[in-house]
Amino acid sequence: MWLCGWYPHSENPLAGNFIVRHAASVAKVGGHTIELLHFAPFQVSVSQLIMRFLGRRFSGQPKTINHGISGVNEEVVAVPQLAGGIFKLMNVLIYYRVAYQKVKAKMHLMGMPTNSQTSTHHEYGIVHVHAADKIGVVATWFQKAFRYKIVYTEHWAIFNKQVADRFSRRNPWFQFSFRVLWRHTDVVAAISKTMLAQMEEELGKCKASVLLPNVVDPALLEPESGDSNTKPSNTIQFLHISNLESRKNLIPLIQAFLELRESSNDEQHILKLQIVGSNLETFQSQWAQVFEAQNWNQFGISYFESRPVAELKQFYQSADVLILPSSAENSPCVIVEAQYFGLPVIATKIGGIPEMVDESKGILISAKPSPEKMKKEIFHAMKEFLHRKSEFDSTTIKDSAQLQFHPDNASLDLVKTYASLKFTDQP
Repeated sequence: MWLCGWYPHSENPLAGNFIVRHAASVAKVGGHTIELLHFAPFQVSVSQLIMRFLGRRFSGQPKTINHGISGVNEEVVAVPQLAGGIFKLMNVLIYYRVAYQKVKAKMHLMGMPTNSQTSTHHEYGIVHVHAADKIGVVATWFQKAFRYKIVYTEHWAIFNKQVADRFSRRNPWFQFSFRVLWRHTDVVAAISKTMLAQMEEELGKCKASVLLPNVVDPALLEPESGDSNTKPSNTIQFLHISNLESRKNLIPLIQAFLELRESSNDEQHILKLQIVGSNLETFQSQWAQVFEAQNWNQFGISYFESRPVAELKQFYQSADVLILPSSAENSPCVIVEAQYFGLPVIATKIGGIPEMVDESKGILISAKPSPEKMKKEIFHAMKEFLHRKSEFDSTTIKDSAQLQFHPDNASLDLVKTYASLKFTDQP
């Protein structure tokens, strides 16, 4: 069973789906059925909550998501929450009640032990927590009562010191819930070695760990029809894909690219920048901070709205390099995807990125505190890429990504860990 505190489920094709990618990989490699639960809040009035209490129906109607992935069942359970800070404690208690009852019922349907008579069976149940917060505390209750094993994977960037609302700045209860889960976790399945080190710095040494790298979206693995080489021979195309949050440093990126175009002496190639972003209004507002002119195409820049992962294939195939100059990241899926298409990467030396990008796969830059310094870093990295472009071997980059991030390979160590936890001698 997988319990998700924050879950970018596949019902929304434009939301990140990295958790379900992991689930699909584990289901395929290990032959498991993954029951994936997420508890999503929805606002109710006090009177509505009372009626739900009297009717013993706290939670909303669960929503089962059918995405066609064999071995993975997603379910989103609606949890009623009252608006206003004065109800914060009550909302937490409601969440715990709904989550506990739903998880226990789901475990019973799955045949997992949910009472003291069956909890001493030699085969342990496994609960895998993703993006902890409150759901992590719920998982520890089942471990205490029914002797489950807990595996924990964190996806948030809260343990990254560059993040403004990082873990050390969160409220005491938030920190406490993570520490409780950490003490009861049997194995940490970390997205990267860096993420594990950051978590251990805040929470202490873990009992055991295994790497669980991000996975290439199966939608990108579909075979090509016709000629897939769409790169114009006279163009060098930089590609940026993100949600355009301020930490992605879009403005310094645009400024650096325009400076590069002005200073380039290459008469054989046209420099272009493709940006795939969250929404046009966000891009326009950031663009207006750089130029008054609305026609960014005249500067060699193209903007495209976010789209399902399967439709990103055309951008990876037409690009020469991915550029991601973020101030904070974990192990971005966009780098996984770009490398799968053989693209070198220009990115900042933060989070797990240095583990993904070495000198043969791209160029790493420092994340600078000011936009002007960030622009200079990006400019010099772009210029270096133009000089070193022929050094990056697309086949080597793609082969390495295949070994690390393909769904058939990424979860091999986790599947072995599940087996070692599940089948043990009688306690």
